[in-house]
Amino acid sequence: EVSPDPIGWTNTSVELTAKFTKGDYDIIEKSYSIDGGDFSDYTAPIKVEKYGVTICFRAWDGVNDPVDVYWTVENIDQTVPEFTEVDPSETAWTNRDVVITVKSQDVVKVGDGFSDIAKQEYSFDQQNWAPIGGVASGTVTITDNTTVYFKTTDNAGNSTITDLTIDNIDKVDPSITVTPDPELDVWTRECVITAVFSDVHSGIATQEYSLDGGNNWENISVESDTFSYSFTENGKIRFRATDNAGNKKETADYIVSKIDRVDPTITVTPVPELDVWTRECVITAVFSDVHS
Repeated sequence: EVSPDPIGWTNTSVELTAKFTKGDYDIIEKSYSIDGGDFSDYTAPIKVEKYGVTICFRAWDGVNDPVDVYWTVENIDQTVPEFTEVDPSETAWTNRDVVITVKSQDVVKVGDGFSDIAKQEYSFDQQNWAPIGGVASGTVTITDNTTVYFKTTDNAGNSTITDLTIDNIDKVDPSITVTPDPELDVWTRECVITAVFSDVHSGIATQEYSLDGGNNWENISVESDTFSYSFTENGKIRFRATDNAGNKKETADYIVSKIDRVDPTITVTPVPELDVWTRECVITAVFSDVHS
């Protein structure tokens, strides 16, 4: 009787223990042979460190023919598995989560066992590992930019680690800084409103302005991050920006209501009229301005 240890898959070695049971006569020879080689005395378990090695155990009582029992070690797998696919769902800028598809397989190698994939895992620090759904195929959802590590392990304990850096997620809206000159509560003949567009991640894709509350939009060239619009009469303006990941930012209307380009009026009345002789003439001036 031959007992292997371990019985299951291993990537190190297997010890074979033989139990010899006598028949009518005492056993006078206990020996073993490796892969058809010379026989040696069996005194302790035989350690096998390679797949496919065949051990012949022999018992002989000196009277009958020797009894041979063969055992081939087929539970050693020392070949690491490999990843066949580590693919993100998005490689361009996106404002959505990125789903990474992970697939691996055990490698078939002549002279070695094939234990097949036992599990796939992922980690963000190579210390704490979490399972990936599915044995040899699964997905991992990434919500923010990071480097993620993947490990695949076969049933013998061999493992391979690879990594993938995700740097194309942008879930932050662009920013628009608007400055009126002068302030909107100051009367003026002209008001210049300046907008500065910025996006710290994927960058600005489009920038626009509207003069009618957002019904119609005019494009602003992205070659410059600054745009100014000059009001010489009362009106309103709002701005909109979209970044390369699809995030949008739209401002409220900036209402210009204190433009006054009409000169004030002065009404002058002499009493009496200037063409009348008098001892005294009173001239009265009335000033008015209908806007500011």
